[in-house]
Amino acid sequence: MEKILYITYDFNFKKTASSRFFYDFLCENFEVDTVSPQNEEINYEEINQQNYYCIISFYFMADFEKFNCKNLIFVPMYDGFAFSFKKVLKLRNVKIINFCKYLHKLSMLFGLNSVYIQYYPELQNNNKSRRNLLFYWQRREIPFSIIAKCLPKELSEIGVEKTILHSTTDREIKFIKPDENEITNYKITITDWFEKKTELEDLLDKTLYYVAPRKQEGIGLSFLDAMSRGCVIIANNDHTMDEYISNGKNGYLIDFDNPEKINFYDYETIQKESIKSVVEGRKQYLETLPEIVNFINKKDIKYKNFGIIKAFFYFGLKKVIK
Repeated sequence: MEKILYITYDFNFKKTASSRFFYDFLCENFEVDTVSPQNEEINYEEINQQNYYCIISFYFMADFEKFNCKNLIFVPMYDGFAFSFKKVLKLRNVKIINFCKYLHKLSMLFGLNSVYIQYYPELQNNNKSRRNLLFYWQRREIPFSIIAKCLPKELSEIGVEKTILHSTTDREIKFIKPDENEITNYKITITDWFEKKTELEDLLDKTLYYVAPRKQEGIGLSFLDAMSRGCVIIANNDHTMDEYISNGKNGYLIDFDNPEKINFYDYETIQKESIKSVVEGRKQYLETLPEIVNFINKKDIKYKNFGIIKAFFYFGLKKVIK
């Protein structure tokens, strides 16, 4: 097997494990070393001594020009990455693996060598579990009061008996506790930590509606796991949620900035379509993996110089508009 390097933030690799699924896939096809920076610094000199066949940087925006290796891949995340003219220039000789269709389209527009893949986990739906919960994990600065504006006054109208509000936020973000009226009206139980992942999975098996926690997602592993366990997703109408969810068909898309009441349909019908999405999506994902291996092995990168002109006008126009 060829030896490659996988660079991904320590937080994503060891704490949230959001980048481990791709690492596991790589290990099936290559011998994989890892570097997990906790900040923006890595040791380029030490990496160059290893003569890697390929270097793949997941989320971490490396200074690719400092690598001796010529087979370079960047995996951007939509919620933490924004193209700029400077970045387009730096990525000219780098291949891009996109898990967000919108980022893939931008990459292609700028002449970059990009491939798109949509991730789905395996179906884990528990048909025997009694579902009666609304689950919201407030990972960012979006209080439950925003979500409440989208819900009926009586949760019993949509088959919900209790709300689980998980309070462990992302990094340094402050948890916003609901007021006493909200806690009473929506029968909220606040949880603060899961000792084991099985504790979260047990809750998801009892969840009717899962509120995706962020306005934007790089991939959306949290709500995808919930989908795979039979939950119906309520999510902000932005990428990548809108690339998985069709409003009123297999879930619900709302506007976190301008919340309005959701027109809820029959739960079982929506859940059936959601599960169908997971099954079909997983099949397509597995079928696409050989193409990703071929893309990693591909060395004849041909950057389209016309992409620089497009990038210049794209970002120049944005500055004029602002």
